[in-house]
Amino acid sequence: MNLRTIKSNVARWLRPTEKDKAEITHQISERLRYNRQLLKRSGTVWDDEEQAQKIALSRRRRLKFWLNQRLISAEKRRVEPTAKWVYGADLFKIIERLSPTLEALGVIAIPLVLFFATQRYQDGLEQRELEKLQQETVANYLNQLSTILLDLEGDLRDPQNQELRTLANATTLTLLRDPNLDGLRKGQVIEFLSQMNMVQGGLGYDLKNLWSEVDVNDPVLRLDNADLSNANLAFINLRYALLRGANLSNANLLAIKLRGADLGTLDVLPSSKSSQRYIPFRLDSFQVRTNLNGANLNSADLMDANLRGADLRGADLSSAELQDANLRGADLRGADLKNASMEHASLQRADLRGVRNLTWRQLKGANLCETQLPDYQLPDYTSKLDPNKDC
Repeated sequence: MNLRTIKSNVARWLRPTEKDKAEITHQISERLRYNRQLLKRSGTVWDDEEQAQKIALSRRRRLKFWLNQRLISAEKRRVEPTAKWVYGADLFKIIERLSPTLEALGVIAIPLVLFFATQRYQDGLEQRELEKLQQETVANYLNQLSTILLDLEGDLRDPQNQELRTLANATTLTLLRDPNLDGLRKGQVIEFLSQMNMVQGGLGYDLKNLWSEVDVNDPVLRLDNADLSNANLAFINLRYALLRGANLSNANLLAIKLRGADLGTLDVLPSSKSSQRYIPFRLDSFQVRTNLNGANLNSADLMDANLRGADLRGADLSSAELQDANLRGADLRGADLKNASMEHASLQRADLRGVRNLTWRQLKGANLCETQLPDYQLPDYTSKLDPNKDC
């Protein structure tokens, strides 16, 4: 039956002619009789005829009857066959047989659901307690730092304030080594110290020789051997900071400003005379590498930075500024150096095996001496590169 036929039948039922009314009345009567017999209701043919005439006289009743018959027809075609199939398949008997098993599973499932719900609640409770503990730890640190600064006369760099400076430094390093402190809180602490200009150093110019730079001030706080693993330090200013032997593994250092920062190997020889001395390229039990393993240094400013002996395995150095950086003895295996600027960077005895996205042009502008070059041909290779060209 197409759409035109359906429209014609509906219009005929809603606006019948005199001839159609008699035919419609007869059809309604026959349908009522069929329904009465199917449902085994009492009544006569005259009752069906009388009811059919009442329905035929009202347009609303005709429409309601027509829709009702379509629903009955759909029930006969769809619902009843499904019900007969369910009855024939004896699903209720199968469910009845399985009911003991289902009851047993329910008995087991209820404790499991309760266990997992309790476990989830307990985990959330522990997480909230940990966050509260971290907030209290950072607040206590800031209170201690405030107390130190209030007792201060002059500048923390002044010799008479050396003890307060040492106390502030020790308090900061102790906080950063707290195992309960996550990377987000560590980043917030370092950002606060950066805004207070307590972790940045600076360079000036010698008045006798304007071409030579000299230290004019060290950072107030040294971050040597600090635990900054997983810390979020993106966009923070740490220029000329002292980070020797710091653990920055898996830290987010996106676009961080580390120009002139000292991230070299920390010499921890026991004598005070040697505590300021470095043993380049040879790491032993008395030295600690700065750990930048897997760190995100994308677009970081590392110009003039001291990365001597640093562990940069798997680090993202794409688009980083490494001009004039000291990378002597650094381990760069697996690091991403895409579009990194490396002009005049010192790569003496650096390990570049397995680095990614490195070009011949980048290495040509760097200083090479006993450098372990990548174990594959560089994409823009034009001539053989001598790993000892600057020795």
